[in-house]
Amino acid sequence: MRLLYPRLRDVAVRAAKNSDEADAHKAHEALAGNLCRCTGYRPILQAAEQSCCAKQPDQFDAREAETIARLKSIAPTDIGELNSGDKRCLVPLTVADLADLYDAYPQARLLAGGTDLALEVTQFHRTLPVMIYVGNVAEMKRIERFDDRLEIGAATALSDCYDALKTEYPDFGELLQRFASLQIRNQGTLGGNIGNASPIGDSPPLLIALGAQIVLCKGETRRTLAIEDYFIDYRVTARQESEFIEKIIVPRASAEQLFRAYKVSKRLDDDISAVCAAFNLRIENGVIADARVAFGGMAATPKRAKSCEAILLGAPWNNATVERACAALAEDFTPLSDFRASKEYRLLSAQNLLRKYFIELQTPHIETRVTAYV
Repeated sequence: MRLLYPRLRDVAVRAAKNSDEADAHKAHEALAGNLCRCTGYRPILQAAEQSCCAKQPDQFDAREAETIARLKSIAPTDIGELNSGDKRCLVPLTVADLADLYDAYPQARLLAGGTDLALEVTQFHRTLPVMIYVGNVAEMKRIERFDDRLEIGAATALSDCYDALKTEYPDFGELLQRFASLQIRNQGTLGGNIGNASPIGDSPPLLIALGAQIVLCKGETRRTLAIEDYFIDYRVTARQESEFIEKIIVPRASAEQLFRAYKVSKRLDDDISAVCAAFNLRIENGVIADARVAFGGMAATPKRAKSCEAILLGAPWNNATVERACAALAEDFTPLSDFRASKEYRLLSAQNLLRKYFIELQTPHIETRVTAYV
């Protein structure tokens, strides 16, 4: 362990502290956010295994009760503020507080996990004079289950969404496993992944295909909007001034739904999508009774493939229908070329993912759903 770089050594130690026994999957997941090219992972993984298998009590174990008590004692009890003179960060505790503060400071930037917002400072050197941190609003960090839906608070961390979404939709869970690193998933939020309106955000295409909705709050007024209607243009949304996403409503899964999701990226893990696709069909007696098809990375916004859906709806579920639907994708999207992929590659990938979906439903034993292409 002494030979490891301190940061990577700490990864091995954390893996040991978070597990009662050696777990190769957890160890690899912990390393996913520590891409190091100057040493090998093998000795780090061996150190993690050794730490787990020969775990000894340490100072953290001895002080666990005291540490927990101290952490609980510093829990905020009122609206907080960090102020450096020319910059302010306001910290509400309730949705009502958040609504009031955002109404008073409509120019403020909402801060949740900061995994996207922080890049404006570190990469573009912008100043953020006023921020409102939503991470202490407990109402927006809950996951509530109803007979027909899940209601997920917008400030819920992606890692906390995993179990609930995986239980309903296994492909959603698989995609979240590939959503950046564990550290980012612990910080990033589902509401933030929608709210930043990135055309390559991973969750919006899946949520659109599932018919999910968002609840937008402004003062004491709330409105419910289909997620597909939230995105207007590149980084432009239907959100009004001082309005924020309070929660996301995801329909519960049904046996009739045939939902699959696919992510195309240069690396399997910890990479941004070139194309993200979600298909959600209902087939009755060999005929497509309902079709929702959505893509990310194919346009200025995550969006449904309406022409493709029109071909599918009411048609027999066979190869000829799929080929016509693939051709219709060229009417739905005129993708751009960038450093991730050319426009030709994106369109062909989207078409091939629809073909892949068809093949997998014909041969359900094939499990290659959330896939990367190099």
